[in-house]
Amino acid sequence: MSTMSTRSENAGRRASVTLFKPSGTFQTEASWRVPSNARGPYDMEHSPDFARVDGTGAVLVEAEAQHEGDENWGFPHLIVEIDQH
Repeated sequence: MSTMSTRSENAGRRASVTLFKPSGTFQTEASWRVPSNARGPYDMEHSPDFARVDGTGAVLVEAEAQHEGDENWGFPHLIVEIDQH
């Protein structure tokens, strides 16, 4: 039952992200769906919307919502590499 409530609590949650080119320059901002099991911004690498510019650019998960209705995590997270465990 707790799994069902977690899924419904996370349904529709979104987070603000900034995408960078592999060179480190700004590319664009976006609003991604938060994965159902997310506990912090570090879990956004599991978002169904996860993408990188040219496959290797960094992704900054913003601490504060940049788009109305997005998650306020309280601290940012920079995704540079993804742990393949």
